[in-house]
Amino acid sequence: MNTNKSHNDRIVNFKHIHRITAEHYEALLIAIDPREGDLILEGCAGYADVSRQIIEATNGYRNKPVIYLVEESPVQIARVSSELQLPEDRVILGDVRQAGLPAEKFDTVIIKMGVHELPKDEQSKVFTEMYRILKPGGKFIIWGFSLTHKTQEIFQKIVRKKDELSRFESMVINRYFQRHDELQVLFDNAGFKGVKDEYKMRYTFDPKDRLEELISRDRLEMLEEKKVLDKSDEEELQRRAQERVTALVAYVRELVTNDLKEALEYKDLGDSVEVTFDQIIMSGKK
Repeated sequence: MNTNKSHNDRIVNFKHIHRITAEHYEALLIAIDPREGDLILEGCAGYADVSRQIIEATNGYRNKPVIYLVEESPVQIARVSSELQLPEDRVILGDVRQAGLPAEKFDTVIIKMGVHELPKDEQSKVFTEMYRILKPGGKFIIWGFSLTHKTQEIFQKIVRKKDELSRFESMVINRYFQRHDELQVLFDNAGFKGVKDEYKMRYTFDPKDRLEELISRDRLEMLEEKKVLDKSDEEELQRRAQERVTALVAYVRELVTNDLKEALEYKDLGDSVEVTFDQIIMSGKK
């Protein structure tokens, strides 16, 4: 079931828009602790950044980990298949809520920035399915946002506005960004033990980082119609991008009240704004 069809239109550099650093990836690899011969699944794989990090980190292993991917966007899975050249049976076009994989198969499962793509009432299905396919003692790791009662609503509104401007209709409807306490409950209710915060980081949202994302769907539609874009097409796309960035900046300025500015490390940069939220790498064991 493809809940978020907009992912086929969302062609972005996730490392850029989330300002991911080498330190963040190093912390993720410490949490994963890939060992020789491990069976590892990356769920909601997107462009499989996690798998790339694991492959690079274990390049010297004699018995390399065996990596599987599950991703529901055919556009993203096609790109991954061509770039990583994993065996066809290990690249699965599917849904992490019902992965269709054998029970107790994997040593580790990782989902980076994926659970929040689903509606709130569907997210528990991810945790129960990942619990099912993990071996006893296996680890489930997520990388996502860690919000509070104070920051969750405003973050949800900002992202929703960005998706609305980008015309990612299904994302506007479906995405739910959890508070930290809600993540804990999702782990607990699925049966995971020893749930812990592996690593915390700060994430700064700047509308200017989203220029290309805001016109991603427009670009794809133009390419579908014209096949090749000329200079005037690119100028039109950049005009739309700037118009949407300006609208998003104005929305954030109005949304962030004085009592929230300190908590969000709010900065007005003139042509843009910055607001900062928490992200987390979190894990539980079966």
